[in-house]
Amino acid sequence: MKRNVPSAFIDVLINWYSNCVCIVKWNSGLSMCYSQLCSVREGGVVSLVLFTIDIDDLILKLVEANLAVILVM
Repeated sequence: MKRNVPSAFIDVLINWYSNCVCIVKWNSGLSMCYSQLCSVREGGVVSLVLFTIDIDDLILKLVEANLAVILVM
């Protein structure tokens, strides 16, 4: 929300990630379906962007708490 992303886009992401189910394939076998309750999907188109936003926020909070320093080269 702080990045001025349209709320409709955020709603789509919430809906998309809330309804994700996963199946693990091991050799020729498949696991039962399970919900992925956290994280982003590996190899997903928007996963890198969402991960980057999340890490950026974490780094800023650490800097504000004087627990990290950003080095500019």
